[in-house]
Amino acid sequence: KEPLWKDLRSHLSPSVTSFKLKRMLPLIDQIGQDMLSYVETLPEKRPQVREIELKELCAQFTTDVIASTFFGIRSCCLSQEESEFRYYGRKIFEYGARRGVTMASFFFMPELVPYLKFKLFPRDTEQFLRVIIQREMERREASGEKRGDFIDSLISLKSNDATIGV
Repeated sequence: KEPLWKDLRSHLSPSVTSFKLKRMLPLIDQIGQDMLSYVETLPEKRPQVREIELKELCAQFTTDVIASTFFGIRSCCLSQEESEFRYYGRKIFEYGARRGVTMASFFFMPELVPYLKFKLFPRDTEQFLRVIIQREMERREASGEKRGDFIDSLISLKSNDATIGV
């Protein structure tokens, strides 16, 4: 039914095999260590604070994990309260009436999305992600670095089949 998606899926699926996911565990473990260090130093950094917001702490951890395993970069959400990655991560999950209609359209009426010109992410967030991906792809192509992550899959797609539109 969707030949473009079928072709893309066949190229991208190898980037999420159980073997490749296991290779990402050291990256995730390092971020876990960063989180432990962050929590342990909180009493020294902010002695007046007796509570921490676990939802935000987990969001910072998750954003760091995604940045490392997907984009191959350190987003430093745990060490920088106003990290750019965290800012745009929040924007992706902002929810309102318009966002609800947009998401419902993507899932229940995808054929209408192009006509209504809905975007999955806010425009500035989409632009931020495009720049990050493009920059990291260029850096890796120049250095030859391989991490076995999603960026490597995109580079492989780009070099193997430019007709897919990646």
